[in-house]
Amino acid sequence: MKPKFCKPIMPGVAMVLSTLFEGYRWSLLAAAGAALGMIGLVIAMRARSPRTRYLSG
Repeated sequence: MKPKFCKPIMPGVAMVLSTLFEGYRWSLLAAAGAALGMIGLVIAMRARSPRTRYLSG
């Protein structure tokens, strides 16, 4: 896994750990935010890198 894909996952992981160890209670807004983060991650991982044209000098 590339490091740039870890950023969207980290809030969700932190919330899961907080649920397990600190008794965090999920709200609808928090769950929706975690879901949107995961959806964004899937989109980012499936995106193709743009092709660049090289200029010859």
